[in-house]
Amino acid sequence: MKAERDITAESWFFRGHFHNDPCMPGTLILEGGLQLMMFYLAAIGQSLHRDGYRFQPAFEEKILVKCRGQVTPRNRQLTYECHVSSLTLEGDTPRLTGTLLCTVDGLLSFQAEHVSLCLTPAA
Repeated sequence: MKAERDITAESWFFRGHFHNDPCMPGTLILEGGLQLMMFYLAAIGQSLHRDGYRFQPAFEEKILVKCRGQVTPRNRQLTYECHVSSLTLEGDTPRLTGTLLCTVDGLLSFQAEHVSLCLTPAA
């Protein structure tokens, strides 16, 4: 899977992260990757018959995160890729696990391995 987000100097997240040294928060970059995974599970029909379910990260395994660069107001495009390592569709809790890669203007900036997301019944 692949998704792109345009970056402008006016992007909302620059106003609140690091006074006089604006950058996109790493947690927001990870959240964008999780949203890509959510979209994938919905696109393959896993949310069709699951009213009241919610997407939830699975934390049984540690996520290995490497940040190698920043997203700053000078950048123009953030590209997300999710490389699926496993997809479990049996039972009530579909699960997608993979590696998230983010490039900023073509340069690798962020990598998260063992990211796992479930679609679970709401409590």
